[in-house]
Amino acid sequence: MLKLLKVAGISCLLVSMHSPAMANGLDKVLSSSDKKISAAANSQKKINALSDQTQSLFDEFKTTESLVRDLKVYNKKLNIQVSNQQQRLKDIESAIAQVSVMQRQMLPLIERMIIQLEQFIALDLPFHIEEREERIAFIKSSLERSDLSTAEKFRQLLEAWTIENEYGRKVESYAASIQLDNIERDVQILRVGRLALLFQTLDGQLTGAWDKTQSSWVHLDAGSFNKAVRNAIKMANKQANIDVMTIPVPKAEAFK
Repeated sequence: MLKLLKVAGISCLLVSMHSPAMANGLDKVLSSSDKKISAAANSQKKINALSDQTQSLFDEFKTTESLVRDLKVYNKKLNIQVSNQQQRLKDIESAIAQVSVMQRQMLPLIERMIIQLEQFIALDLPFHIEEREERIAFIKSSLERSDLSTAEKFRQLLEAWTIENEYGRKVESYAASIQLDNIERDVQILRVGRLALLFQTLDGQLTGAWDKTQSSWVHLDAGSFNKAVRNAIKMANKQANIDVMTIPVPKAEAFK
């Protein structure tokens, strides 16, 4: 009897569950569940989107941070270069100031050196006098030119001094006219550096030398020096093999 009652209770329950009211309630529960699932899915999509956006912003931040770090290193190097350039500009300005001072000092120095060169030529052996005087005149005219720099004027002067210096190292022979015994004669000049300046007439009969003490040409003994000077002239003109030259040398007092 008891079992029958239980079965009957279950049957009643089943019957009640299939009632319209119960079905509507179940639909509501299922519909609510679907909405929650849909809301959860939408929320997850938003979370994923925010996560992607956050990751993108983070990547951009890391890229910007790396760029800023590189720019700091670059700026540091630029600052060093700018500092070096500023120091270089200061050095250049200082050098320009010194050049201006030197230029003011150079012109008087050049003038003094020209005067000294003139005096030197006047006291030297009388060879290539016209050429050497023309060189001095050219330097003097250059000194007055405003279109030439001080450096160029000084270069011309140094070149003249260099040429004068080279005269003392060379042996040469050349044709010239000299005053001998108040008579102008065509001769062949032999210059041995600045040690001796000799002459021989074209016929080879007269031989002489420049005497500094008398500031004039003097005769030498023909028998002693005619042949020796003739041979020395040939050597200077490369018409004979180089050999020992036998020439008269002025006394030491003549060089003072």
